Amino acid sequence: MRTFLSLTLGTIFFCSCSNNGDDVPPIPMDNKAPLSVTQLTFPTDNMLCSDNELDFQWEKALDPNNDTLTYILEVATDDKFTNTEVFETASNIKTVTLAKNQIYYWRVAAKDPFNLIGPYTNVSKFYTEGGGETNHLPFLPDLVVPENNQSVDAGMVKLVWASRDVDGDQLAFDVYLDTKNPPETKIESNKSTFSIGVSVQPNTTYFWRIVVNDGNGGEAIGRVWSFTTN
Repeated sequence: MRTFLSLTLGTIFFCSCSNNGDDVPPIPMDNKAPLSVTQLTFPTDNMLCSDNELDFQWEKALDPNNDTLTYILEVATDDKFTNTEVFETASNIKTVTLAKNQIYYWRVAAKDPFNLIGPYTNVSKFYTEGGGETNHLPFLPDLVVPENNQSVDAGMVKLVWASRDVDGDQLAFDVYLDTKNPPETKIESNKSTFSIGVSVQPNTTYFWRIVVNDGNGGEAIGRVWSFTTN
């Protein structure tokens, strides 16, 4: 009787451990995450979309193990992706209905069958048209140089940014630079060009941002960037 019970318990133990109930197959030892999607094709960066039902499209990603991939599409109302809608699709096209008269930011990553996710693409932004709107807010400015958190030599540093307005308005920029975050000191007002030279001290971390005005009441407050001097 003791031998029979041992065999029975062993059988039960074997059955309970043979299936973990997880639909994801075990990850092969040589499995690697997918590569990044190479290009976001639609909507294009800085685009003004006449419709708010959009067919998001991107190039297919490659996988080092030739696995079948799915894609994670993130669409947000801010460039930090704190207010985000997430969609998963087996195709490189996804139709999404969005709000009108809104700036959106989007990015894509590929995922393999073992839930390994590749790098996200660079962020692209666009505007959905609103009914009867005569003016749109400027897009948030993009950083050009110096790179965020970069170390630079003390002395004169050139700050460069990019910005665009879908209405074609003439943009003006307020430049804030400070040693505290967020920066409070305005060093330039209503600047019409996309760069400024600043004198900085050594061994100091500086924070800066751009506020964009379109001359028609539209304003966009940019993100805080930083650099450190040697």
